[in-house]
Amino acid sequence: MPESSRQPLSGGRLVLVIAIAAFAAGICLLLAQFVMSTVAAGAFAASGALDAKSAISAGKSGDVAGASADIGSAQSSMNTAQALVSQPAFDAMSVVPGLSTLSNSVADSINAGANLTAAAGNGIDLLATVNGSDGNPPAFSNGSFDLARLPSMGPSVKKMNDSLAASEAYLSEISSAPGFSQVKAAALEKVTPMRDAVSVANAAWPNLPDALGGHGQKQYLVAILNPAELFPTGGAPLSAMLLRFNNGKMTIPLSGQVSSDIFPAGPNGPAQISWQHIAGKPYYSSRDAKSLFVNSNLYPDFTVSGEEMARAWQAGGEGHIDGVIAIDTTAIAAILNKTGPVQLTNGTQLTGDNLGQKVLIDAYQNSTGEQNTQRHDENNQLMAALQGRMKSMQSLPQVASALLGVAPGRHFQVYMRNPKLTADLAGLDVNGGLSPGTGDYFGVYTTSSPNKVAVYQQRSIDREVRLQPDGSASVTEQIKVTNAAPPTEGAPLTGFGYTDRRAINRYVVYVPDKSQQARLTVSGGVPGSVRPQPTYRDAAGRTFLESVSSADPGQTALLTVTYNLPAGTFSDGSNSLKYVSTADPQPMWTVPTITVHVIAPAGYSARGEDGWTQDGDNYSQFATLDQKRTFTLSLNSS
Repeated sequence: MPESSRQPLSGGRLVLVIAIAAFAAGICLLLAQFVMSTVAAGAFAASGALDAKSAISAGKSGDVAGASADIGSAQSSMNTAQALVSQPAFDAMSVVPGLSTLSNSVADSINAGANLTAAAGNGIDLLATVNGSDGNPPAFSNGSFDLARLPSMGPSVKKMNDSLAASEAYLSEISSAPGFSQVKAAALEKVTPMRDAVSVANAAWPNLPDALGGHGQKQYLVAILNPAELFPTGGAPLSAMLLRFNNGKMTIPLSGQVSSDIFPAGPNGPAQISWQHIAGKPYYSSRDAKSLFVNSNLYPDFTVSGEEMARAWQAGGEGHIDGVIAIDTTAIAAILNKTGPVQLTNGTQLTGDNLGQKVLIDAYQNSTGEQNTQRHDENNQLMAALQGRMKSMQSLPQVASALLGVAPGRHFQVYMRNPKLTADLAGLDVNGGLSPGTGDYFGVYTTSSPNKVAVYQQRSIDREVRLQPDGSASVTEQIKVTNAAPPTEGAPLTGFGYTDRRAINRYVVYVPDKSQQARLTVSGGVPGSVRPQPTYRDAAGRTFLESVSSADPGQTALLTVTYNLPAGTFSDGSNSLKYVSTADPQPMWTVPTITVHVIAPAGYSARGEDGWTQDGDNYSQFATLDQKRTFTLSLNSS
């Protein structure tokens, strides 16, 4: 038999082979443990998420005992999932190329979910305290807060805040690689607003007793803005109610329609009020000019209009105001979507879907005295339903959630005269303030004629920005404002009266503070109706252009704005450019759209810019202007 050519392994080689085999076996074992732990952790996390969802649903329905049981089960599952992703296999895989992204993202996801579940548990504990499910008298009942109980609830609010902050931090650490980015973005979209709201509650908690009348009566004006008669802050305040707090107890001593119930017209016409205005022209003829309460929020920035409204209310003899809360029809629709429809005595059911049609369109089809009275009565019924939901423990959280959801579009705006409360609310986008006029800042606002045709307004904004290598730019903005009201027959159009459908619009267009040769021209609409106005600066020094024109049903006014920005606006002297543009929204029933085109100078290009489409040197981005929008594009020379 031939002798084998294979040589026996030496002792050293044998040890090496055994070591390699052991290492490979160890890796396989770690991989197996990693896979099994990942699968098991995912199963426990999924189970915990289902229990947490069930707990939240039970809490919303008032079943705090069921919510507590479900959240306990959810926390147990999440704790097990956390333990599984804390095993050595995950630590080992976190340094293995190709697996580190997976292992770290799985662990971050599990930890984010566990902290979110902990926050839900803190929230259910708070709910038990608030509605009395913890065996003590409820801390909130029928619109009354037990101020003595608020300090003891502070630690739970802080724990919830800390857990949400930790959850957000873990989510932020998840990889943005394909397969993870969409899940990460969707989770952050839900968690971040919750963290913002709870963060504000945590900061404001020590000041709540005073805000709720713990150290003397507090009064807040709630103005219902009607976008069918459009103002820069969202609409004319045609309805209002007064919230009064005494030692935590909320009452509503006054509520109704401004023109008939609160400031009714006299023999000489609508009730004129004299108050000291923060800004005069072009909003008022002078700083001390008389005006109507419904014209008290003409200023585009609600941090100014809120104070104007408070002064007007007080000048009308309705008592001191500590703050102003403005909501519009979009906000009310969001509340109805969360809390359910409202049934009127005439059989009409108002929902979030039909509210605009019923309240903003159908209600103004005719203008006889009887129909006006009926419209006011129906509006008062809607306000009464909203008041009831504000006083209900079951509905109040849903009302708050709905309002915070529409705050970025300025459909819910809050002005407080107490600087501490103003600072507390800074974490939420609720003050209705305009952005600084730096960079390529802009904003478009219309004030409509005293009819109700603005509900039909459609607006689109198209901006072209030509950048130069020195960081200067020339800007051309075209704004189309269409009166999409159905045509009418019979009486001539005048722009006045509820049934009239001629739109008389005063346009206010903000341009950057550093803009040069800024110009606004208006064409289209009713021939001969264009009335150019001077250039103004508002109370904060921001520059805006103004004009007036009219449009009959189906007509479009075309506003063209041009200006230049100086060298260095978008450059720091290097071989790169960074274009930044900010647009503030006007609260409208039909949301405007905006398209920004940035034309890069020769030899400059951008790579991997989210949201932009490229056609040669032209970079474009489209958005709805339902919130403040910031457009950023970085360009590098090749």
